[in-house]
Amino acid sequence: RSRPTRKNRAVIIVNYEFHGSPEPLKLRKGAKREADKLFKALSKLNYAVKLHYDQEAQEIEEIYRQESREEHGDCFVSILSSHGEEGAIYDCRGELLKLTRIFQMLSPQRCPVLAGNVCGSERFTDVTQDDAENQLPKARNALPILHYFLV
Repeated sequence: RSRPTRKNRAVIIVNYEFHGSPEPLKLRKGAKREADKLFKALSKLNYAVKLHYDQEAQEIEEIYRQESREEHGDCFVSILSSHGEEGAIYDCRGELLKLTRIFQMLSPQRCPVLAGNVCGSERFTDVTQDDAENQLPKARNALPILHYFLV
């Protein structure tokens, strides 16, 4: 008897309204509509899709922490839609969240379920603190960890 097929998964996080921000960040008109379209498109492709609106940094990290423990099919899609700066996004409170925090949570060491689905996971290593500070995580002997991510 064959094992049940694991379903491909997707997470969409959309910050469109910003409250209590140190810098005034504009409402992202149309962001919800675009997220709904992405949700429908990925659902039609048979992805299990989770859609989140207006998340704080801690909530975003928890979403990815939980996702790193889930069973995945062949693919995992993550879409973060927000205002941002080089290497970071703004949470709904206007606080910056470095993308390397998310990359670390989904790295092969912390998310081995995904590691086997990308180009021979033995060629990748975890993001180091030095790499995180340089904003470009790299493997020790092969491809950069960002190869996992379409940024």
